[in-house]
Amino acid sequence: MFFNKEIVSVLFPEADIIVYPDSDSCYKAIINGEVGSTLIPSARINIVRSNPLLERLSVAEMSTKISVNMLATMENRRVATIANKAILHTSATTGGLVLAENSYTEKTITIAEFFKQNAVYVFVFFGVIILLLAFLIFKLQKALVQAKQASKAKTSFLSNMSHDIRTPMNAIMGFSNLLEKHQTDPEKRQAYINKIKSSNEVLLSIINNVLEMTRIEQGTVVLDEEAGSIRTFANSIIDMFNDMMSQKSICFTRHFELSHDYLYCDQTKVREIFINLISNAYKYTNPGGTVRVDLKELPCDKDGYLLIQTTIADTGIGMSEEYLPHLFEEFTRENNTTDAKVEGTGLGMPIVKRLVEYMDGTITVTSKKGVGTTFVVTIPHRIARAEDCPSEAIDFSLEDLNGKRILLAEDNDLNAEIALEILSEVGIIIDRAEDGAVCVEKMEQAPAGYYAMILMDIQMPKMSGYEATYVIRNLSDKAKAYIPIVAMTANAFEEDRRKSLQNGMDAHIAKPLQMDVLKKTLSFILSRDKLDENATALWQNRFADCSAIVSFEATYRQKGLPCGWLIYEANGDEKIHFADRTLIDMYGCEDYEEFYNLVGGSFKNMVHPDDIDRVEEEIAAQIKQSDTCDDRVRYRIIRKDGAVRLIDDIGHKSFVEEAMPVFYVGLVDITDEVELQ
Repeated sequence: MFFNKEIVSVLFPEADIIVYPDSDSCYKAIINGEVGSTLIPSARINIVRSNPLLERLSVAEMSTKISVNMLATMENRRVATIANKAILHTSATTGGLVLAENSYTEKTITIAEFFKQNAVYVFVFFGVIILLLAFLIFKLQKALVQAKQASKAKTSFLSNMSHDIRTPMNAIMGFSNLLEKHQTDPEKRQAYINKIKSSNEVLLSIINNVLEMTRIEQGTVVLDEEAGSIRTFANSIIDMFNDMMSQKSICFTRHFELSHDYLYCDQTKVREIFINLISNAYKYTNPGGTVRVDLKELPCDKDGYLLIQTTIADTGIGMSEEYLPHLFEEFTRENNTTDAKVEGTGLGMPIVKRLVEYMDGTITVTSKKGVGTTFVVTIPHRIARAEDCPSEAIDFSLEDLNGKRILLAEDNDLNAEIALEILSEVGIIIDRAEDGAVCVEKMEQAPAGYYAMILMDIQMPKMSGYEATYVIRNLSDKAKAYIPIVAMTANAFEEDRRKSLQNGMDAHIAKPLQMDVLKKTLSFILSRDKLDENATALWQNRFADCSAIVSFEATYRQKGLPCGWLIYEANGDEKIHFADRTLIDMYGCEDYEEFYNLVGGSFKNMVHPDDIDRVEEEIAAQIKQSDTCDDRVRYRIIRKDGAVRLIDDIGHKSFVEEAMPVFYVGLVDITDEVELQ
């Protein structure tokens, strides 16, 4: 049909050739098996493929190609020659046009045909899309529910906290008004004062709980472990509740099963855990009930450690099974203050759980409504010895404070008035600076020694307490520069105390001011001369020709590392005469006496036993080069808790009091800095 019979016979001389009248007849003959195949010009293959009759047929390209030539008679030879040349020299464009006229472009597939031909793939694709959408919708709905629950819980918490705060505030305001009316009645006046104090403690407890949870969530909690007697420590906590339990007619018992008496622990945090739990047992146990505290020692997989399992059980009102899974969640509480008649924010249990887990411990609870509640807390502790425990602090007399002049940097008028009244009672003279800038100005104008100390608030206008301390520490008059500075601030946590010391302060007192803590701290700072008969003269002389140490300290302070001070004899037993608060803290000690006992009163014992020979050889070699030495050495120390730290040390040799040679030494703990490098 596309080629005449003669051409086909030339190509296939042995084939039987059948001619059909049209293409469809040809295709049907192939499909019905009447013929084996047919020939189609390649230029028309797309047209052929568009025929639905050929869907069952296959197409193969022949390797033999037919040349096209034009034949003519001899008389028309010139015409044939011209035609053949025209065919040979036809441009590609012309050929393309001819091909296009005899070809058929593949038809466009409709959406319906596409889905029909790829039904399985389309189904799988849309199935995956639907599943992903369903998953996203589920996650969004879950997040929305959680957000609503969190919002509801926080709203409830704020409502409860508002009520809980108002309860002690109302008591304070009410009893203050009654106190004003009954000034002449001593019994009523004292009763009102006692109730105001009690309400103050409740209010402070609520605020501390909120701040504690914030601190835990921010990850700023730090452990400060020290050795101590577990029996003494546990009894001190339990004894706090004896009178309360007795007044409420609650049977309060304790039982210890302990093989070791001494261990290391962060007493502040452990005390907070068990005061919280015992306090709750007291609150929710009705008169006539019982509260039991049991301590049991268990073995620990970690060498040198033991487990202390503490059980606190009561016969109180208990908790419902529905509430128990939510006990340790923030902002939740089964009963509000009005229902339970006790104060609280619902943060006590979350704080307890976080602290227990922070110390690698566990806490479990069982409870039943109307029967009672049992908490079991298990915490690992490192075993200690009796000699590892700190000795009793030196007892200073308040008479030592009489006549001392203190510069108070405080911007709040009420806080300043309270501090002035408290300190005036023991004969201290107070000068007030309204902000950090005024404090610096007063220090610059006053002669050296005019002020015995500075009480420095942290958050002040114009210049903060940290900034003021930095300026004072860099005064040209070093006798002024190293005046004792005590932080007196509402930043009340352990990390705040450490930050104060790192910024060049000697001690830290938290607000609201507690008279016993304030007086004890000031006594320690102002009575250093009682620690050693030579300490005062040595301390006052430490600035003489010590520019190398001052420069050494300034360099490290710029890096945020506090520099400690030490004074010890250059000969003999190398007896220590003085150590400042920063150095005492480096060794993990509470006070000078504890530090002095830890190192045996000698510089030799301050240095790691494996390093002391090398250190003394290096110092001796440097002394040969210079009488004043200004030596630089590095060595390890062993803290009270057993931790090993790396120290950078610069010493200056001087002579005071009948030519007694001493070393003034600046020391910096560089462990963390070296590890980072």
